[in-house]
Amino acid sequence: MNITKTRQDDLNAIIKIQLEKEDYASRVENTLKDYQRKAVIDGFRKGKTPMGIVKKMYGKAI
Repeated sequence: MNITKTRQDDLNAIIKIQLEKEDYASRVENTLKDYQRKAVIDGFRKGKTPMGIVKKMYGKAI
């Protein structure tokens, strides 16, 4: 994660935050695993839904 702060004047500043995939990838995977354990989807037993389907359904939202 790279954070830079640029002051324009006494009252204003610009903050830029640059995130890398490594910064959030582990948290996303843990959340997807949690969703996988709790997912109830037709055709699959509770907690046995394939990770590909969980990623397709909830990946962008997470």
